Amino acid sequence: MLVDEVVLGSATFEWLEGGHFVVLRSRNDHELFPDAISVIGRPESGEGRVMEYFDSRGVRRTYGVALEDGVLRMWRDDPDFAQRYSATIGSQASKGPSRSGKRKAPSSQQRCFSRWRTGLAPPSPRARGGLGRRDGVDL
Repeated sequence: MLVDEVVLGSATFEWLEGGHFVVLRSRNDHELFPDAISVIGRPESGEGRVMEYFDSRGVRRTYGVALEDGVLRMWRDDPDFAQRYSATIGSQASKGPSRSGKRKAPSSQQRCFSRWRTGLAPPSPRARGGLGRRDGVDL
């Protein structure tokens, strides 16, 4: 554990113009935890979804992402620094084993998740499907 206290923070999710990517912005109220921006979408090749992460320290990482049954999962299988995160998405807040504690999710973000989860497939070799359809476009 890095700190023995609750660290407050916030996260927002929104569709990037055009509706093909979701942008995640996070902010933390502690100097040990960086602020970050991430872009979630299809990988350049293969199936599933990825999240490209960039933070205020200059760190860049690529994570796998899945949203199933109201649970958002993010993972990174780097042999030197593997990471796992999961959060249950609810109507008022998401709660997960995050260093920043509870993250509020206003209704506009809930609509984003609702559209995003409609067709999101698990990251497996047999995974099929996308984020659903928006404005006649397969996401």
